Amino acid sequence: MRELFLRHGEIGQRLAAVEWSATPLGDPDDWPQSLRSVVGIMLSSRFAIWIGWGPELTFLCNDAYRRDTLGAKYPWALGRPAAEVWPEVWPEVTPLVEQVLEGGSVWEEDLQLFVERNGYREETYHTFSYSPLIDDDGTVGGLLCIVSETTEEVVGKRRMSVLRDLGVALADKLTEEETLATASKVLGQATRSLPFHLLYLHDAGGARLAASGGLPAGHPAAPVRLVAGEGPWPWPGESDAPVLVEGIRELFPLPDTPWGVPPESAAVVPIPGAHEASYGFLVLGLNPMRPYDESYVDFLRLVGGHVGAAITDARAYDYERDRAERLAELDRSNQIRTELERSRRLLDQAQRMARVGSWSYDLAERRLEVSSEFLRILDRDDEWAKTAGYPGFLSLVAHPDDAEFVAAVLDEAAPGDQIAFEARVLRADGSAFHASVRGVLEAGPDGGVVAQGSLQDISERRRAEEAIALAHATAEVAAREHQIAAELQASLLPASTYDLDHLEVATFYRPGQEGTEVGGDWYDVIDLSGGRTALVMGDVMGHGVHAAAVMGQLRTAVRAYARLGMPPRRLMESVDDLVCDMFPDQIVTCVYAEFAPDERAVSIVNAGHVPPLRVTRDGMVERVQGETHPPLGLNRPFPEPSVLALAPGDRVLLYTDGLVERRGQDLEEGITALGGLLAARDLPLAELTDALVADMLPDGAADDVALLLAQVPPGE
Repeated sequence: MRELFLRHGEIGQRLAAVEWSATPLGDPDDWPQSLRSVVGIMLSSRFAIWIGWGPELTFLCNDAYRRDTLGAKYPWALGRPAAEVWPEVWPEVTPLVEQVLEGGSVWEEDLQLFVERNGYREETYHTFSYSPLIDDDGTVGGLLCIVSETTEEVVGKRRMSVLRDLGVALADKLTEEETLATASKVLGQATRSLPFHLLYLHDAGGARLAASGGLPAGHPAAPVRLVAGEGPWPWPGESDAPVLVEGIRELFPLPDTPWGVPPESAAVVPIPGAHEASYGFLVLGLNPMRPYDESYVDFLRLVGGHVGAAITDARAYDYERDRAERLAELDRSNQIRTELERSRRLLDQAQRMARVGSWSYDLAERRLEVSSEFLRILDRDDEWAKTAGYPGFLSLVAHPDDAEFVAAVLDEAAPGDQIAFEARVLRADGSAFHASVRGVLEAGPDGGVVAQGSLQDISERRRAEEAIALAHATAEVAAREHQIAAELQASLLPASTYDLDHLEVATFYRPGQEGTEVGGDWYDVIDLSGGRTALVMGDVMGHGVHAAAVMGQLRTAVRAYARLGMPPRRLMESVDDLVCDMFPDQIVTCVYAEFAPDERAVSIVNAGHVPPLRVTRDGMVERVQGETHPPLGLNRPFPEPSVLALAPGDRVLLYTDGLVERRGQDLEEGITALGGLLAARDLPLAELTDALVADMLPDGAADDVALLLAQVPPGE
């Protein structure tokens, strides 16, 4: 394994340096082949992958996961329990992990998780799949996670929604007062991106608070007037760059954000005017769970730009009412030209944030117009866009195998039709990527047809879909193994009806819920010489083919020893020796009860199993505890059997822990509840076993359930 680690660069060297012998995984040279194989696949993959293996889900990851997700936890996280690596999110993902460890698989899209990987609590989003990893013995040995962090996409869409809402709300002709109120209302609904906002407009005395949200006017952080160089907020400079103000949580009493904590920082954002000078500035609270990075700065600039453009429109609207029609029309034309230039810049910035390029193609004039982001995605320049003609440009942009399909879509579309397709697209260097194209055909002003829409690189999504398909195929293999183990276990269980001289017996067996691997529960009823009857109940810990096979061998051994006439204590000692010799790493519990009709008594030896229950004919319930003994395979001396006298009508119940052990409930509570039901239910034996299971497990069994109920006939 060390050679495998060292073939994979820096991450491999870090993995090789981990003291694995101090972890549950032990020396890598002793790792099972299944773990070695999946580690090799993980290290060779360019997808972000982490693996949790063993009882503590010991953590391993590849270079892509280290780079995209792990942050400052690297390299400390390698070799530690997964719950210790991600304690801040483990309570949220534990149900998903438990589902996988029971043999299922999980797919989550854009799941919100608050992680602490860079020194602060960070809002993140992840699309991932959890799949079980099968050990060499057929059991679930660990967990495989293939993940793509979608934080930038989700946060970008959220911010784009704020900008869209601003644009739509401010598109109507409004007075300046209406514009400020409308902008404040939209910003007040965007508290996940902007916890509070203050809008100051310049006047002769400095700046006045014209609108606010999240903080009332007059609040220590929201004075109704500001003078340059005074007050809580710095005066913005001549550029449009926001000014970051940190540590505001210590300066003012601030309300909580939607994340449950007050903002830590704010930004002072200039509101650009129509003629260079600004109208004023915005003080915007920042999300404490997101970094103040370039995309956040771009978003703040766009907010300021939208508000400034709206104020320009509002003031122009007011101005038009007071001026002559001709002068107003001329002024408005100049403003429209200015706003068109600004809108194009704002659109380019918005497209860069969303990584989506826009295009417009006049099919009649063969004229192509594209955004700067479109050119960046295709690695093309403005000159190419000016000279590209239709359909010739398809041979330069569309992959040769897809060009005919793309041309057919465009040629067959009519004005008013929606365009939506996915195809491979070529960059200038000839490399291809998968793209999603959306658009619409509209009639142009000169009677021609104009197609316009957007193009988005979806290569990462395609690769994620392929990885998920692989994970589903792995899950199907695990399901097939489950079916084989179930058939093996069913073939090893005895008949459900018995013809005995001195006992009435009813049995019940049900495997766990769909998706749970088959376990090693078994029961047996053995007719012995002299009218004696042996009742057996056992549980081989674990699941899958291996557990079922061990169960079958132990059941056969118990039956053989019983037919040889071994007394209960000697029989259990022989089974204990067998487990020590053949299955030293297997945990097995078993209870053996031998009924003697002459003494009308049952002798019971229990090796670590849940205690049998006796209920007398008058409804008294007793746990048959006896002297305790650990599970089989530990080579410990067995005590003398517990001898239990039975009267006619008395019943004895043997069962497995799947009947009384439920998540969130103490085992003792389950046994007590079972005893109460056994005493209260006066039903024939065959009906009583079904009734007990229905009452104890109304939502179905998560683990295998086996019952063996015996009764001394009332007339015996």
